[in-house]
Amino acid sequence: MIKKINKWAKQNDYPIEAVNWRVAAGPTAQYVFWLRIILLIGVFVILFAGLIVVTNTLVINVLDRTKEIGTMRALGANKRNIAFLCMSETLILTILSAFLSCFVSIIVVFIMKKFPITLNNPFFEQLFGGKNLIPQLTFSSLFLGFLISILIGLVSWIMPVIEALKILPIKAMKGGK
Repeated sequence: MIKKINKWAKQNDYPIEAVNWRVAAGPTAQYVFWLRIILLIGVFVILFAGLIVVTNTLVINVLDRTKEIGTMRALGANKRNIAFLCMSETLILTILSAFLSCFVSIIVVFIMKKFPITLNNPFFEQLFGGKNLIPQLTFSSLFLGFLISILIGLVSWIMPVIEALKILPIKAMKGGK
């Protein structure tokens, strides 16, 4: 649309130029836009760190059960059974923690709506769109958070399963890791 308006203005010799709203609003709006992008990148870094922590915890959990996994393998459990057990445990923990985090989010938003945070800095007022910081919780944001939790849990499941499937029954029975 901006290109069409600028083309039309040039054809009719009008001394105007159409720009998007960020350019028209000036450097402050552009600064706030880039700050929001940086904060969003920070959220993804935190999610990635959470993925690493969850994966590490699950790998340690599998390594602590080397004898048990080795015994199951010696009694006839194949790699598919071991993978299914690890996946089931991870999925149950993931779903329970996702529901718990959604419940806690609802409580925190309810409390913050009753007692909003007042912003005294004009920059923060512009960044958050008002003088009071009042979070909004929608079904779509809850659902997205739930899906991200499930996705992190499922991705975190891969490494522990690889480690569990490497366990040889004879080595595990001897107590090796």
